[in-house]
Amino acid sequence: MDSFVVQAWINDVAMVNTPSPRKRARTSQNDDDDDDEIAPLDLDKTPVRPSGSSTRSASTFQAALVTRPAFSTAQPSSETSRSRSSSPSKRFQKIGSLLALAVPVHFTKTPVLGTALPSDAKGLFKTLSAVRAKVRLLPAVLRSHPDFRGDDEILESMWADDSEGQGTIEAHEAARRRQEELRRIVAESTDASNEGRFESGWNNLVHTPILKLATRDMPRLIIEPVMSAQIMPAFRPLLASGQQLLLPSSSSVSSTTGSSHASDHGGVAAVPAPRPVAAIGLSVHKMVDYVVALRPSDTLRALIDAFLLGEPRERDSINQTRYMPLQKRPAPIFIETKTTSGVQDGASVQLGVWLAAWYERLRTLTALAGSPQEKLITLPLIQVTSGVWTLMFAVDEGTQIRVRHRDWKIGDTDSTVGIYQLQASLVALGKWMENTFEPWFTDLLERAVENRRRIASQLAG
Repeated sequence: MDSFVVQAWINDVAMVNTPSPRKRARTSQNDDDDDDEIAPLDLDKTPVRPSGSSTRSASTFQAALVTRPAFSTAQPSSETSRSRSSSPSKRFQKIGSLLALAVPVHFTKTPVLGTALPSDAKGLFKTLSAVRAKVRLLPAVLRSHPDFRGDDEILESMWADDSEGQGTIEAHEAARRRQEELRRIVAESTDASNEGRFESGWNNLVHTPILKLATRDMPRLIIEPVMSAQIMPAFRPLLASGQQLLLPSSSSVSSTTGSSHASDHGGVAAVPAPRPVAAIGLSVHKMVDYVVALRPSDTLRALIDAFLLGEPRERDSINQTRYMPLQKRPAPIFIETKTTSGVQDGASVQLGVWLAAWYERLRTLTALAGSPQEKLITLPLIQVTSGVWTLMFAVDEGTQIRVRHRDWKIGDTDSTVGIYQLQASLVALGKWMENTFEPWFTDLLERAVENRRRIASQLAG
């Protein structure tokens, strides 16, 4: 063993046998720099300069072993040093990280949402505000149902009128059966909270059932879990520096310097790289939990087919992901779930990255349509914390994306009234997709396809 290691061990033994030494023996000419003594290496931890008191009590034998040539590592390159000092594995865990994007995403708490939203969101906001007021929310035929007796949260104004098509035997039976399903979901939500279930448990036992139930009578809507869906390289948001985010899967991280990326189907898609690309490690292993997708009408389906026929491999999806169920189905509503409010920043970042990628995809459409400066439609974003559902609005401001929010609750799965409110809110969002989003998207895609045909014709002529 090296002599300096032996000497360090002797010094440590001497320190143990000597009561309260004022200062340990020096082992080298650098001993005056005790504050810089090397601690056990943790490569995943950001280096922090230790305090003098804790450093002086540390083992010099341990330090000697770490600095001994047999235990040393090669001097990292300048690039590696920069990467480690900036802790890339910890980037994009805070909302402020989204401000570093080329098109930054701002989460802005807005006391009065209605006046701050653009005109294209006013109708949805008004409808959801009425649901939040809980007026005529509950089916009149269930007034005498045992589940509603003695519930002091239920006010007279919450009951629907008997004249609203609920007086038939069929309507009564349908309302009773739905109430049974809703009651089971509330029970599962209560159990999940009391048992401290993980996010996956909430998703499987509570969130998926209420999403499926609320949209059951809207056959054109599809609730799609996307926990493992990956953003296509072509639409990964760029940093203001020109670097591109590398969004890793839970099992691996792709190379960022190569000229190709593996596709979701096992193939390889060439990716043009006009700007420098650098790996930015994200701690999140998924983007969002669910999207609400639209089963397109015949007209829209034909437009999507025509559009994708002219797209290169790296952009062969109408969305920002190549996940097969979403390749030809627009998905404008994103849902991120979490189990505690303490991780809200991380959940907001996941929503923000997915949103930024969706904007990247849609901006290729506006550019192809000949109007690259055209504002994109305002999108509703949903964030779920355990059983509580809140809604935000993503507004296109041209050079940035503004997500306006104020803890705007649209329902919950913790109570009878809350789950009826949530059901009505999800129905309102479904109608927005069919009546507002689809016409807007159809018009945009129609212009993009027509403009591409015109350009191709001019080039051919």
